[in-house]
Amino acid sequence: MISMTCTCKSEFWVRDRLSGTATPCPSCGVALEVPSIEAVRTSMSPAACSCGEVFWSSAWQPGKLSRCPVCGDVVGPGRTEEETTVIIPPGPADVPGPALRTQGEPGQPAYPPTPTAPRADAARRSPATTEVEPTVDRPSARRRAIAVAAGAALLLAAGLFLGSRLPGSPGGDPDPPSAPPASSGGGGDTSPGGDVVTPRPPTDRGPSALKILVPAYFYPGGSGLDDWKRLIASAARAPIVAVVNPASGPGDAPNQDYANVIRGGAAIPGLTMIGYVNTEFGARPRPAIEADIDRWARFYPEIRGIFLDAQSVDAEDVGLYVELHDSARNAIGDALVVTNPGIICAEDYFERGATDLAVVFENSRGFDEFDMPLWRLRYRPERFAALPHGVASADAMEAAVRQAGAKGIGSIFVTDGTMPNPWGGLPPYWDEMVRVVGEMNSALPTEGL
Repeated sequence: MISMTCTCKSEFWVRDRLSGTATPCPSCGVALEVPSIEAVRTSMSPAACSCGEVFWSSAWQPGKLSRCPVCGDVVGPGRTEEETTVIIPPGPADVPGPALRTQGEPGQPAYPPTPTAPRADAARRSPATTEVEPTVDRPSARRRAIAVAAGAALLLAAGLFLGSRLPGSPGGDPDPPSAPPASSGGGGDTSPGGDVVTPRPPTDRGPSALKILVPAYFYPGGSGLDDWKRLIASAARAPIVAVVNPASGPGDAPNQDYANVIRGGAAIPGLTMIGYVNTEFGARPRPAIEADIDRWARFYPEIRGIFLDAQSVDAEDVGLYVELHDSARNAIGDALVVTNPGIICAEDYFERGATDLAVVFENSRGFDEFDMPLWRLRYRPERFAALPHGVASADAMEAAVRQAGAKGIGSIFVTDGTMPNPWGGLPPYWDEMVRVVGEMNSALPTEGL
């Protein structure tokens, strides 16, 4: 792509195929002449990103850092395309890129197709958990090699780019030298063929604390009550959202043991108790789901939100979940609505307000190689959660927690539990997990938290 600047001061990108032609400014509509590709190669510096795009800008100079306007990776341009280097920062969450909707060739989708969970899965999966194959986006060999070779240069580059930011802290608003231009016309729009691309900034790039999202599917009695007491006490060290699940939902009548736990937890700062509801991937009738939501509000008035398990991933079902979100807010004032597709779902669920927080990974394998979609850069990390299970050691747990922060995931729970119910108790390394999350949060800037 080629950078363009209009007389109205609007800055935007155009596809290489428009070189030598004219294109309207996306802000004011004035026709602008796009330089020929020969002129571009002569007067501009190339930057080739690992996502496959090559960008040309007169503002980019060899040795300086910039950012790919499509995927947000930090790029160090060279004198030729072969010399160009892609610099991978400590974690994607540290350097949120220009969140924009990029279009492909005419007739092609803007993003790779989102994998969908077959409705038949609803029959074979436990109503108390979501187990699907992970969505894995394996890094390219080039990216792996660069990540290893960069070493000390990476840290130096990240330090220059991030300024005073601390490694591992999500969010932020870095100001790299000669950053790719952002449109003063503010749009994030594209031409019908996807030739003109204008950056659209993320909703909010301030820092946010990492939370622990616990599917607390254990009865508050005996050893289960001991786990509940530990969970509640841990909220003083790290923010926790606990999913309460008496009977794959609220049940047909209030349970006094659960009522005691919910009432006690409601008084604890840093702890949010939400109630489990199964949606069967959108196949369960809406009245039945709303009846469960209503029972949660009536049986346990201290409950602070709803966990909609087995969320559909299809864009065609987003309307149902928007209505369920509204129903939860109507039944429980200012309810936190968490949904669980278990894999990456259509972006529509975030764009249309169907979920406040979605579990985008729930599996016993693949988290090391799991990558978030590019569009996640438009949203704060607190909109995404991951639930790796079958993680045997404390060291592997800590690695997963730190990966969550680097991947732009704002809520995490890791357990050694296995199917059919990995969530039957707190893992043996629970205290270590709380400690790691607390340490990561203590490293964040206090302003904006």
